[in-house]
Amino acid sequence: MEITSTLSPDDEYILGRTSAEYQRLRQQAMLWEFATQRVLSRLGLREGMSCADIGSGPGETMRLMGELVGASGYVLGVDMDNIIGQESLIMLKTANPARYEFLHANLLELDELTQGPFDLVLARLTLYHMKNPADLLRKMSRWVKPGGYVVVQDYYNDGAAPSAPFPEFQHYKDVFYGVCRAAGLDPNIGVRLPDLFIEAGLGFPDDTDVAGRLVSFAQAKLMLKAVYTSVLQPALQLKLTTPERAQAYADELDRVEQTGQVTAGLWPLMISAWKKM
Repeated sequence: MEITSTLSPDDEYILGRTSAEYQRLRQQAMLWEFATQRVLSRLGLREGMSCADIGSGPGETMRLMGELVGASGYVLGVDMDNIIGQESLIMLKTANPARYEFLHANLLELDELTQGPFDLVLARLTLYHMKNPADLLRKMSRWVKPGGYVVVQDYYNDGAAPSAPFPEFQHYKDVFYGVCRAAGLDPNIGVRLPDLFIEAGLGFPDDTDVAGRLVSFAQAKLMLKAVYTSVLQPALQLKLTTPERAQAYADELDRVEQTGQVTAGLWPLMISAWKKM
């Protein structure tokens, strides 16, 4: 198990910025494609519309938006990671006819989006990384046209569970939740989305959606290893684990899979909420 990370002390993104983390983000995005597509379709995103993906990461949500708005539509991605943003832009412009742009910006400092206003502004798994998430929601509402939508999707991590108990899952939660708490972040922010909409002055969401994925333990194991590795550097600094304990964790996950002790794993629940402006 590789135990390296490029996370710096002043980086808001607790999961680090490595090639392995970029790959994990792409795999995660594809896993939740159905949930995001379902919400976008329900809200009527269609040919010719404009939209913005706030915290666009690997660009997979931008791709879904582009497929719906078509060649006459416009999709803006905003992220503080310029490397993954530029990579996603090259991929999108090659594979899809929609008009794409990428804005490299720190969401904590960004106030106006001159490319807007938009028919739809979405943040998927972005508010979770904000220490003051209602502030970002308030900004997002200003970037939407009258009659447009603010959409948020985020995790309820307590929804994750193995099909049978095993000790290393608790260790995973202790490490991951410990890093979140130290960073002032809420791993269960998804269930608080209505409160955040109200705090941001938007009122209770118009509606919500809850999506889940129950996958084989072989697939769940990959996520359990990848997230653990991504938070490992701050976890080591916080003394939540040690290199030896991290290796034992990885070995035990392999053993659990090989013995068939656990057959499936429920991912964190993806909760969506939206409001028409």
